[in-house]
Amino acid sequence: MRLYTLSYSSKFMIGNGDMQAFSPMDNDIIKSLTKGFPTINSSLIFELHKKAKLTNCLSQGAIASGGFLVDKKIIDLFENFKLIKHKYYSVEILGKKGEIINDYKWLQIEENLVEEINYEKSVFYETDGVSIIGERKIDSFNWYKEKKDEKGWKFGMRAKSIVMQEGSKLSKIDLFRLLPFVHEIIISEKLKNAIERSGITGFDIEEYNKISW
Repeated sequence: MRLYTLSYSSKFMIGNGDMQAFSPMDNDIIKSLTKGFPTINSSLIFELHKKAKLTNCLSQGAIASGGFLVDKKIIDLFENFKLIKHKYYSVEILGKKGEIINDYKWLQIEENLVEEINYEKSVFYETDGVSIIGERKIDSFNWYKEKKDEKGWKFGMRAKSIVMQEGSKLSKIDLFRLLPFVHEIIISEKLKNAIERSGITGFDIEEYNKISW
């Protein structure tokens, strides 16, 4: 089973890596999207960078949680696939000439299935901030949580090779994450092929070989 990462396309970054869209909204609203599916009673507001090209997926740096700023073409395509637990939020984008663009929504991705990892067969890297300390085997996600509470924010674990349990739901899901061990958003080969056939713009797709069954 081949898997791939889905990320913002570097091709459409502006200048020194600026994103295509930014948000002038109250920071508390943006922060509320860091985790879960908060209730937001108004549209999320973004502004298009004056040098940005409109793509089906627009890069943005305001919301730090997992997700994408996507248009109707992507939403319609994703409806034909199985995504991990998610929610769409209404968006208004202020265009270069002051026009309002309503074709986009924020796709928030949240559900995590780390309990379905076969920890006995998986191998991780222990990290201290951005530095890798070395390889480590761990017993469970509870072990990770206890160590995180004990050692603080710098302590982390990243995947070297993750083996999922037999019968894991992830084998039937086309878009998912495995935080905190895999920060990338992962897609199936079936979804990857559909994105490429559709001509959707704004994504980079690269093969990912650290998860197996």
